[in-house]
Amino acid sequence: MFFDRNLGSRIIALFNCLGFYTFQCLLPLKQSCYYGAGTIPVNTLSVYGWAGILVTALLLWGVYHSFKNKN
Repeated sequence: MFFDRNLGSRIIALFNCLGFYTFQCLLPLKQSCYYGAGTIPVNTLSVYGWAGILVTALLLWGVYHSFKNKN
């Protein structure tokens, strides 16, 4: 668990975790890996973090356009 009080570190950890688990849903390659300390970086933005930011942006774009179309 991540207990740092710094908001910036918490946001980085959020995007890293979101990106990691998105990769696991789409391409489950690390299923036999140890998921302990250090598996998902929490203090630095990694490839998983950039994927998490991309997923969030795509979801927000989809929500915006679905409300804009008024279906």
